[in-house]
Amino acid sequence: MRLYKNTYKDRKGRTRESAKWYGEFRDHAQQVRRMPLLTDKAASGEAGRKIERLVALRASGDVPDLDLSRWLMSCPQQITKLLVEWRLVDATRIAATKTLADHLEDYETDLASDGNTPKHAALTHFRAKRVMDGCRFRFQSDVNRDEVKAYLSKLRKAGTIGAKTYNYYVRDLKAFCKWLVRSSRARENPLEHLESLGAKTIAQDPSAKRRAFTTDEIRKLLEATIREPTRYGMSGLERSLVYRLAVETGLRASETASLTRVSFRLDDKRPAVFVAGSATKNAQSADLPIRTKTAELLRGHLKLKLPTAKAFAMPPVTDTARMIRADLAAAGIVEPEGSAYVLDFHTLRHTFVTMLAASGVHPKVAQDLARHSDINLTLSRYSHTVLEQRGEAVDRLPDFDKPADSEGKTGTSDAG
Repeated sequence: MRLYKNTYKDRKGRTRESAKWYGEFRDHAQQVRRMPLLTDKAASGEAGRKIERLVALRASGDVPDLDLSRWLMSCPQQITKLLVEWRLVDATRIAATKTLADHLEDYETDLASDGNTPKHAALTHFRAKRVMDGCRFRFQSDVNRDEVKAYLSKLRKAGTIGAKTYNYYVRDLKAFCKWLVRSSRARENPLEHLESLGAKTIAQDPSAKRRAFTTDEIRKLLEATIREPTRYGMSGLERSLVYRLAVETGLRASETASLTRVSFRLDDKRPAVFVAGSATKNAQSADLPIRTKTAELLRGHLKLKLPTAKAFAMPPVTDTARMIRADLAAAGIVEPEGSAYVLDFHTLRHTFVTMLAASGVHPKVAQDLARHSDINLTLSRYSHTVLEQRGEAVDRLPDFDKPADSEGKTGTSDAG
């Protein structure tokens, strides 16, 4: 390979040399190729010798050995791109030398640039990486369907994920592997036949059940959290305020994290918070009323923040459950071992709608505040008090076990 430096004219017309060395050689088809190498001449010469070996291997139909594969893995992207373009190496072979962690970073970037929300891209990356790390997969060749299935089953058995979440993991893992094939990083999808759980299994799954917090539990949580130390980058006071806001508005963790100073209208006659459609589950903007006392607390919390600053230093969505469980434990609110119920940040929203029903709010108003498209979702999934209220109504019926004359005669007169 011939090494040389390009020359060019600068703005003042002076002849200059390029910072990088260039290499000129003939490829396996005897076509002259020129490519930029490195700024160091010795390193460029070494790269040139590696490329000449690749040319010889391509001409003989052989594949790169371990030494060349490692060099390709550490090679500047500009060089490997040209080597793939000139068909001196297979794109999938270069991709195979990259770690799964590197591929996942590229995948997250690609998802975000393809119109997906940053939240979706980050959550998809988190799920795929969690399984790859849990299975101790480092390279594409390590990925194995049976090991992935066993790891997900282990998470579900431990109660870490439910049946629905199991299926979300399967979906995101398969999508990642499909992307590897689509982007010429892999020849086949090793998880193509990884199966989701069926509808019957999901319907029978107890792990996703939530109960509402009692009023006393909410009071204990808010009081105890204020005294707790900083967790996940949030002070106890700030976490307590976030929990209060969530249980009084039904805001989800991701929606709360999206709020900025200007999301709040605290000086209006009816204080409110605006949530943009880009942050809501149904992609529709929402204007939610805030109680007067909570508005006062928020005013003090937000007074020194810039208009576009985040209202709360919320951790990633994946950490909010751990955060609130630590605060619940500090408040002495822990489900007994073997309980089918889950206590997490979403339980605050669950509690919000349940307490609306308990306070006698009309179901349509509760549906509007919960931002549900179907009123049956409001009543059946959240409003545990409905059955209790029905029971209380039935209990108020007359006691038919008392003697017939114990409460005096009723009905029409006996006079004929």
